[in-house]
Amino acid sequence: VRLTIGTDPGTAAEIEKTGAVHVAAAVTDVVVDEDNKIVSTPAYMLADRIGDVFTGISALVEKVLTLC
Repeated sequence: VRLTIGTDPGTAAEIEKTGAVHVAAAVTDVVVDEDNKIVSTPAYMLADRIGDVFTGISALVEKVLTLC
């Protein structure tokens, strides 16, 4: 599984202990694991402004819809 929680090295290390691959990503980025149909964004973890959360989550929703 490939996913993101943003850029926090401690949390990323914990994720990788499970066998997943963490991808460092910016607040409005989306990481897609096409094989496992997993879409993630660090918007809620990294945002300084509510607009960044909106942008990241909107991009995630758009990607999920394209995978349907």
